[in-house]
Formats: sequence, structure tokens, C-alpha cells
Amino acid sequence: MGYYQKALNILNDALELKKQYFGNIHVSVAHTYQNVAIVYHRLGKYSKALQHYDDALKILQKKLGPEHPSVKTV
Repeated sequence: MGYYQKALNILNDALELKKQYFGNIHVSVAHTYQNVAIVYHRLGKYSKALQHYDDALKILQKKLGPEHPSVKTV
């Protein structure tokens, strides 16, 4: 619907809450990083999107292993 900035604010709040609750290295945190990356990509902020995709990828590789489907998707 185009409410990217609102989505970004909500996702960043969710990311901070998840980090506090689960810690920095958790699959749920990684999925939120991935969602933030998607929003940045849609906004055309590709370097920020890449940074968040990379954060998600590092966590997922560590927690799930390099061959897991979630890792391949990121």
C-alpha cells in the first residue's frame, strides 16, 4: 500500500524488542532484519537493504547452517 516509512518504524521497534527478548543472534531477529531489508529495497535504499540482508544472513547461517532453505532465501 506504500506505507513504507510506517512499516520501517514498526519493524525497527520490533527488531529492538526481539533483540532485548531473544538476544542478538536469534532466528526471529534474523527474519525481522530480512523484513527491514525488503522495505529498504522497496524504498530504493539499496546499501541499507544489503546491510540488513547481510545481518540476517549471518545469523541464519550461524543458527541454521548454510544449507537451510531460509539461508538460501536470504
